[in-house]
Amino acid sequence: MAGSPASLNWPVNWYVLPCINPYGWERNYRRNRQRYDINRQFRGRTDCPEALLVKRLLRGRRFVLSFEMHEDSDATGYYLYEASRDGAAFADRILREVGRVAPINRDHVIDGRRSDGNGLITRPATLAALRRRPQWPMAYHVFQNHADHLIGSETSQRVGLARRVRAHHRALEVALEMLTTKAKP
Repeated sequence: MAGSPASLNWPVNWYVLPCINPYGWERNYRRNRQRYDINRQFRGRTDCPEALLVKRLLRGRRFVLSFEMHEDSDATGYYLYEASRDGAAFADRILREVGRVAPINRDHVIDGRRSDGNGLITRPATLAALRRRPQWPMAYHVFQNHADHLIGSETSQRVGLARRVRAHHRALEVALEMLTTKAKP
């Protein structure tokens, strides 16, 4: 799917995977029909059909930015994680802007991971640290194999759907705006 948001002066090519767990979405359940947590099936061999399909669809593709949108049933507010090969950091601005439309998760531990207390999960600083993890979510796989910059945008199910959509939309909009100032083709 191709698009060119009004705020960008150059075209943006989109590759959208709208919902990799339709079974879970319909049931508000994290796992697929075979009881796999799909978002932990992206390292090594797997027989999880959804993870295999995503890997096949992404094979041979390279992205400037991978932007994942998730929702978290346990979160108290919006949070994100970010990884960048060139050290670019969009998180602070995204969190500031999203905070205007949805509450930010201020917990110091989110989803079992350390957080800065302002909605940013602290991820391992090096690829070597990521490679040691036994199970990978899709984000790690994409960052390792397909993207130079990764943002995982997470909304809280405690917030209404319309606000969750606005939060993701604003986060994506800010990330795209920041890409334009970082490097124009």
